[in-house]
Amino acid sequence: MSGVIIIGAGHAGSKTAQYLREYGYSKEIILFGEESVPPYERPPLSKQILHGSKEIIDCYLHDQEYYESKNILLYLNNKICSVNFKKKEVFDKNNIKYNYDKLVFATGSTPNKINSKNINGIFYLRTQKDSLEIKDYVKDKNDIAIIGAGFIGLEIASFIRQKYNDKNITIIDSYDKILRRNSNDLIRKKITKLHQENKIKFIFNSEIISVQGKNKIDEVILQNNYNIKSDMMIVGIGVKPNTVLLEKENIDISNGIKVDEYCQTSINDTYAVGDVSCYKSLVLKRFIREESWNNAEKQPRILAQNIIGNKIPYNEIPWFWTDQFGHNFQILGQIESFDKVITREYGDLKSISFFLENNKIVGAFSLNNSKDLRIAKEIMLKKIYIENSVLQNINFNLKQIIKNNINE
Repeated sequence: MSGVIIIGAGHAGSKTAQYLREYGYSKEIILFGEESVPPYERPPLSKQILHGSKEIIDCYLHDQEYYESKNILLYLNNKICSVNFKKKEVFDKNNIKYNYDKLVFATGSTPNKINSKNINGIFYLRTQKDSLEIKDYVKDKNDIAIIGAGFIGLEIASFIRQKYNDKNITIIDSYDKILRRNSNDLIRKKITKLHQENKIKFIFNSEIISVQGKNKIDEVILQNNYNIKSDMMIVGIGVKPNTVLLEKENIDISNGIKVDEYCQTSINDTYAVGDVSCYKSLVLKRFIREESWNNAEKQPRILAQNIIGNKIPYNEIPWFWTDQFGHNFQILGQIESFDKVITREYGDLKSISFFLENNKIVGAFSLNNSKDLRIAKEIMLKKIYIENSVLQNINFNLKQIIKNNINE
């Protein structure tokens, strides 16, 4: 009896299987994963796992017994190598054939790589294996170069510094400041200051020319003949969606697998979820791809409902958080187009910045202020219009706006 095959046993893939069972799906569910461990949450990889305050087993979404008890076939250390969409067949690495009624792509993404020779000491962070290798390798290293001043690079620097106070840590980026996307200069200035106060160095406007070393890295050559000593490099310059199985199909994969608001691709009975999906955002009015715990957790609920026949659209606002040096930063929305930024400051390290377009909130960025961010989410979902003076007035309780529900 064929049922649902899920390609990718990450967070989104595991949750899709879980919700299918919770919503009463009774046919076969097969979950294929390339790693050797059960599906796990990824945020701790750049936080508690690096720091040593959590073990990988603490991050498992479910243990092996759960999948057995729910009659979910979890095939680890395996991958799907080809798909025949007309015959509804997939073939694994051993060329074993499996039939399906519905097919879900939860294939995630892969870190972008730098051009360098293959020597020891260069790391990318995506899997539990990557995190454990970084954690072990960094112990006796002195000069850490982190490539990329986005959230992953900043987070890694933060958690390494909190564990090791004596290491030289340098963050290198081709941009002229941290956080190229989804930020503003006030936020950048505060986060930069926080890192500098913790002895993190920055080099901006600089590209890597080459990495030097015989068997392992010992120097990074940058533009303008600028060299830095380095015995370990960690690269965090974004990711690309894993779409190789669809490259020969007539489907848009220019920024992940394009799906509608029901997580359905243009191929019949074929869906995509999580990092790999480029979905139609009903809130932002455009197609977006979101790499976050929030999307991996919530999109599978909607996908499962649609697979069992309940036509429910995905209506969620992108949300992302990061922890650095004991402080919490959160982003709401994908802030690409805005004409105004209004910031409410409650102290040096507590604030929220609202990003507006045509006097409507299109995103927000909070520092140690999750309360206001939750209110901003409600305002965006309910499409409530707010006067700029109200947003600027820190003495005005934003929650009152929700209660009054002053609609445009």
